[in-house]
This record gives sequence, C-alpha cells and structure tokens, in this order.
Amino acid sequence: MKFIKISLYLIVGFFVIAVLAVGVILASFDTDKYEAVISKEVKKTTGRELTIGNIEFSLFPWLGFEVRQLALSNAAGFDAEHMAKVARLDAHIELISLFKGDIRVDTVRVHELQLFLGKNKQAQTNWDDILQKLAADSDAVDQGKSEDEDKDAAEDASSILAVSINGVSFKDGTVQWEDASTGQSVSVGQLNLQTGAIRPNKALPLSLSADVSLSEPQASIKLDLQASVEFDQAFQQISVKGLEINTAVKTSGLPGGEMQADIKTDIRLDLQKQTARLSDLNIQSGGLELRVQADATQLSDAPQVKGKITLKRFDPTALVKLLAIELPVMSSSEVLKSAAMQVDFSATETSLNLQSLLINLDQSAIKGGLSVRQFDKPIIKYQLALDQINLDDYLPPAEEKPAADSAAPPNVRANAAKADVPINLPVDMLRGLNISGEFKLGKLQAFEQSISNFRVVTSAAGGLIKLREIKASLLEGSLSASAQLDVRKKTPQYALKLNATEINADSVLSPILQKMSGKEEMRLSGKSNVSLDVKSRGQSVNALTANSNGQFKFSMGKAQLYGMDAEYFVRQGVIGYLEKKQYPVPEKWRKTYQPRDTTALKKAQATAVIRNGVIDNRDLLLDSSRFKITGAGKINLVKEVLDYRAVVDVNPVETKTAADRVLDVPMPVFVRGGFAQPEVSIDTRVWRKSVGKELKAEVKKEIKQAIKKENKEKIKVKKEKAKEKLKDKLRGLFK
Repeated sequence: MKFIKISLYLIVGFFVIAVLAVGVILASFDTDKYEAVISKEVKKTTGRELTIGNIEFSLFPWLGFEVRQLALSNAAGFDAEHMAKVARLDAHIELISLFKGDIRVDTVRVHELQLFLGKNKQAQTNWDDILQKLAADSDAVDQGKSEDEDKDAAEDASSILAVSINGVSFKDGTVQWEDASTGQSVSVGQLNLQTGAIRPNKALPLSLSADVSLSEPQASIKLDLQASVEFDQAFQQISVKGLEINTAVKTSGLPGGEMQADIKTDIRLDLQKQTARLSDLNIQSGGLELRVQADATQLSDAPQVKGKITLKRFDPTALVKLLAIELPVMSSSEVLKSAAMQVDFSATETSLNLQSLLINLDQSAIKGGLSVRQFDKPIIKYQLALDQINLDDYLPPAEEKPAADSAAPPNVRANAAKADVPINLPVDMLRGLNISGEFKLGKLQAFEQSISNFRVVTSAAGGLIKLREIKASLLEGSLSASAQLDVRKKTPQYALKLNATEINADSVLSPILQKMSGKEEMRLSGKSNVSLDVKSRGQSVNALTANSNGQFKFSMGKAQLYGMDAEYFVRQGVIGYLEKKQYPVPEKWRKTYQPRDTTALKKAQATAVIRNGVIDNRDLLLDSSRFKITGAGKINLVKEVLDYRAVVDVNPVETKTAADRVLDVPMPVFVRGGFAQPEVSIDTRVWRKSVGKELKAEVKKEIKQAIKKENKEKIKVKKEKAKEKLKDKLRGLFK
C-alpha cells in the first residue's frame, strides 16, 4: 500500500510539475514571433501572404489556442483582396490525454469562414498557383527521399488518424464563386457544418445547412444534409448511412416559383479494394420517385459501375400540371395517366450499357436495350420493341374540313410559282452518327389506320444513314421497303425502294387522285400492288422534287371507283355533239341513264418513269364491264401540272339508235392544268372525225332505207292503178 501511495504522489507531483512547466512556457510564449514564423512558412508553401490578428492560449483542463482574424491573400488579377478569411479558429487538446498516450481534441470551431473562389477570362482559377507550387515542392521532396523515409512518413501519417476529435464546427460561413469566363456567379451563405466525435470505427453524426444562390439562371437553393459517417483506422473503409438531403429551389423558371426535392441513400467505400456501393438511393420531387442501386469497382484504375434505375409509376398529367405546362387537347381523356421506367445499367469511362429496359406509358410498353461506346465519337447500338400504341388517342380530335370553294378559277396554280421550303439537315451531327439497331412495333393505330408487325433495321456511319429493312403489315396488306440518306457530300442524296402487296388502295391512291382531280369524292378502293424505286438530291422540297428519278408501278384486280362515271361523261358529250349537229336525240335515250357514284373495275394498272420530277405514264388501264379507260401522259410534280390524254371506250348495252352507236365510239379526253383545278375536255378533233364517219354511215343507211321505202310505195301505187284499170275493163266486158 505504501508503494502505491508513493507512486500516486509521484504521478500527481509529476503532473503538477508538467502543468507548471507548460504554464511557464505559455506565459513566456512570444505570439508575435510565432505569428511571423507561421506566416513565413505559409508564404514558403503557398506563395501567399497569411496575416494573423491575434493568438490566445489556454492551459487547463484543455490545452488550446484561439486564433482571430486569419486572412490568406488572393492570387493576382482577382478582385477580392483575400482568398480566405476566418474570424475565429478554436482548437483545444485535453491536457491529461497527452500523458495517457490517447490524444483527445475538443471540437474544432471555425467561425465566419469567408472563401472567395474564382476563374478569370483565361479560365485560370485563383488556386492554380498554389497547386502548382505544392506539386513542384512535392516532386523535389520525393526525389530526395529514401524508401525508409517514405515508410516512416506513411507510419507518421497513419498515427495521426489515432487522434480522436470531439467534432468540427463551421458557423456562419460563406463561399463566393465568380467565373469571368462564363459570367456565372454562385454564392453560398449561412454555411453551417456540425459533426459529432471523430473516432475510427465509430459512427460520426454530421449535419450541414446552407443557402445557395445562382446568377445564371437566377435561383436560390436551401440545403439541409444529415448523415452518419464511419471509417476505419487507416481511413480505407468509409460508410455513409442514413444520408438525407433536403432541398428547396426557388426560381422564376419553376411553376409557382418553387420546387422541393428529398434524397436518401447509403454509401459504402472500400479504398483498399477500390469498390463503392450506392444503396437504396431514393429521390422524390414533384410527384416523381426515382430509385437507384449501384456498385462500382476499380475506382482508381478503370472505374466500372453497374446497377439498376427504377422510376416508380406516376401520373404524367399531374406532373405537367405541376410544371404549369398546358397540354394540347387529345381525343381521349384516359391517356397520360400512368408512366413508369426501369433499367439495368453498366458503365465505364468510355461506355454505357442499358439492359432490360422497360418503359410503360398507359397501356403501352417499350422493352429492349441500348449501348454506347466511345463518348467522344459515340458508337450506338440498340434493340427496342414497342408492343402497341394508339396514337389516335393522343392526337387532337378530328375537325370537319371546310367546304371547298367551287368558285375558285381554273388553273389558279397551273403557272403559279410554288413556294419552296428549305430542308435544314443537321449535317455535322448526321456525319458523326455511328448507329446500328432494330426497332419493332407490335401494333400501331394512327389516323384511323392500323399497322402491325412493324420492323425497321437502321445503320448509320460516316454520313451514310440507311433504313436497311422496313417491313410491316398495313392497310390489309404487307409492306417491304428500304431508304437511304447520304450526307457525305455537300448536297444530300436520298433513295427509297418500296414494295406493297395486297394493300387497300383507298388510303394510298385516293389522296393522289383527289389532288390531281380536285374532287374530294373521288376514290379508288380495292387490293393493290405498288412498287416504287426513286432517288433524288437537294436541300429544299422543290429541289428534291425536281431531282426525283425512278420508276413506279401499280396493279389491281377487282376494285371500286368512286366519284367518277366515265359513261355518263361520254353520254353528255354525245348529247351535246348531236344537238349541235341538230341530229335528233330520243327523249327516252336522254332519261334512261342516271350517273352512278360507284363503278366496279375488273382491272386497273399502270407503270411510269420519273424523270427530273416529271411522271411519264404510257399504259394506264381501267377496265370495267361498262367501259374501258386507257391513258398516257405526264404529271409534272415540280409545277403541279397535268398533261394527260385518256381514251374512254364505253360498251353500250345496245346499238339500236344513232346515239347508241355514237356512244360506242371511243372518246379521247384531255386532262390538263394545275392539280387544284384541272380542265377536262374532249379531244374533239379526233373524236368528231370518228363520230362523223359513224354518222355518215348512219345517214347513208337511212337514205337507202328511205329509197327502198319510196320504191315500195311507188310499186304499190302502180299495182293499185293496174287493179283499177283491170276492174274497169272487166266491167266493160259485162255491160
């Protein structure tokens, strides 16, 4: 017991002596001298001036110091006088811990930190010179060190981590960032940071708050952060648990001027294994909820990241309403009610892969994948499939078309200059494309038409963009096509090949007939086969039309022709001609035939050559039981002008009258003029010549019949006279 008591006395005595010694040292400590030493060392290390207003020391129970009015000078050429300023810096060490070998530092407090960061117009920052000097000094020191010294330095560095700190506190700090090269200004005010005790392998509570304002765009952000951080003795394994970030953004660009976002996640970092994990990242804002899981490897050498992104189901209509975006009126009120997305991803410094992609929009779903390599010159590959979508539901309701102005003068556009529309292709972007992939569509409903089994294979490289294979089931038939855009030269070149089999002609050919005839009621329906092979070049619509060259072909079996009765047209021509010639037309013949809205065709076919925007057709055939139409001519797509000649050959039911026989004469018809109001006229010179021959033969026949009748009448009269004479003679015999 006596030994223990003596030992305790010695320890206490030693501690008292040590405290008295430290007190004497601090009492005689020349702060001015050491302020100069510190400033000189900072100048040597950074090349900057450090000014210190005052240093005060404390002794018991904590050995510490308090520094006031610290200021580090700024780099030359920047407006702010100082790069950093601190109103007060406090640090204290528990005195007794120095003797126990377990150093404990009280909370380090930094009051009113002011940090001024900037970049000049030459894109140089105000800390570049410090980094350059530190790098140069580090290289010089490394060259003079031995391996043993490096090892000792590493051990010394690791021993520093054994020191425990009760926390770090930043109060009322500000950070100002000025970028003269872009004009951007960022200000961080009310910066407050508070941590719990900093000890290896112990959770470190951390909280941070700040107000951030931006000049471009003008915005203010209120930031609050909470987390628990844990690290090992060697600072190789770091975990952040319960990280929560709450932000409130105010800017005129947001609806209502404000939006909030909440972020939650856990992070684990293993520097020894070079791995990191982002767990349960959850971002919520504006009715959206985004979840992310990610793992990273080879952080220092060649970082690789893989994970999964999930955008939870949300209401797009509610979102756009929140964003104050006005949607156009749509045909259905049941669309844009539900959307979601999920995808697995992997990425490196030079590549990105998206796999198991699933995007849901209402009743539609897109599945597939996409990859990008070489971000500087991206190589993109994709494989996407959309199951079905009804675009009619998303389009505006159909509007009634205004009635056509029948009083419009004929050929109003025949010679009018057609306004040109430039085609401004993003040539540089197209030349840089390197894409290959396939897109499939199960079923599409659009403009009251249905397309199914759609497939397109795309490739693009060096300015040559190809839709190498286009296939679809549409219009009750099938389509096979390919298309190409070549922008490798100054003038873009286009090519299109198309083969359509058994498609309904109503949707394809009817619009062409309506535009060429100027009649909305004119239609052609039935199964048709269409082929087109055309090439062109140009930088405007007119140039593209004028440079079109290729071939066109179509054929139909049984079909229906609406809005045109060729027989009625010929009959009206016959009546007009006979009346002009004062040839009697029986009233019954006039009234027995009424125009028909529909004509059944047995066959329809045509081929054409396209030269410099002019369609040249020589073999049109429309064959029905009542008439046959053949035709040849040109359609100038550039000027939108027709120069066509058709021959209508009617098959009358009977040919008893002259009118019937004239009707049986093929009638040549001209269709000329602009697409809007083409003129339809009879080729009277040829037709009248043929009709004249027919009427001449008819007149001769009638004359012969009249002569024959006259001769018969004369013979009859002579016979009657002979009978009378015979009677008279007989009466004379019996008198």
